[in-house]
Amino acid sequence: MPKSTPRSSSEQGEVLPQLSKQALIKNWLKEMVRTWPHKELDPSEVEHWLTDLDRFSTTAIDYAFDNWRRNGMFFPVYKVIIEVCEAWQPAGEAWKCSQECQREHGKGYHWNDMKWLFKRMQQEIAANRPINSAALLSELDGKRADGPPAWRRA
Repeated sequence: MPKSTPRSSSEQGEVLPQLSKQALIKNWLKEMVRTWPHKELDPSEVEHWLTDLDRFSTTAIDYAFDNWRRNGMFFPVYKVIIEVCEAWQPAGEAWKCSQECQREHGKGYHWNDMKWLFKRMQQEIAANRPINSAALLSELDGKRADGPPAWRRA
């Protein structure tokens, strides 16, 4: 009995490399401009889109723009696409901070600082004294090994 082998076909698809997040956003913006040609995007607007959508997964961005392309009646505003991205969260995929946010991680107050501050505020409330947040933060900064966070030193 002859052996069967798969037939080569010119119709067989090719796996394409996944687009980078920025390329995906730019492609969708071009598609939105084609759909609503009255809108002109300048480079600063494109940068806003790239920055605002950076924290979302490519799957969420793709879904949001595709959904808007099918259902929207005008060129999307940032808020609409961001809200759809925020609402779309596949199971098992964790939300990630933007790169700007991640650069600031570990540079401010920490959990123990907040716990101490909360206890001090409770003491002030129990003593029926008004809360002076500036004084409490200064007291907290004095107790921290590293002193105040950089943004409070300025």
